[in-house]
Amino acid sequence: MKSAFLVALVTLLTLPHVGTEALGETWPLRAVKLIVPLGPASGADVTARLLADRLSKRWGKTVVVENRPGADGIVGITSFLAGPPDDHVLLFAPTGTFTAYPFLHAKLSYDPDQLVPIARVTNTLISVSVPTAPRHQLSHRVDFVHSIATWPLSLGERDQCDGPGFLRFS
Repeated sequence: MKSAFLVALVTLLTLPHVGTEALGETWPLRAVKLIVPLGPASGADVTARLLADRLSKRWGKTVVVENRPGADGIVGITSFLAGPPDDHVLLFAPTGTFTAYPFLHAKLSYDPDQLVPIARVTNTLISVSVPTAPRHQLSHRVDFVHSIATWPLSLGERDQCDGPGFLRFS
């Protein structure tokens, strides 16, 4: 009985010293690929390359950015989803691929529910104006933005992305 207790005690005391290699290595195990569904020098591409550089240094593994532009990014997204499952290949795409594409494109070659966001890297603000409207001049836009604070509106969200979507007027 005493020897069984000693064996159990020695086992429990030495278990924390067992190498983590036996329990599983930390991710990433090899090079990581970021697929950007937009062209070189696009905002998403530049951001992905800056992020890839920092992640490479942090992880000690290569992070490669691969551009697959075409059809408003749909070519890259489709090729990402069509590839074999690989946890070292990630899609680096704007939020619009999750929130806006289902509304902008009548038919998509992929199911947006197949895409699961894992991190938001940036926020993008977009200003839209109509050339014939009086707000097309910069000074009018600045006045317009200041007046928005008094408007009854809310920032819409889409559950899938948990991020900004569209402005909805109440």
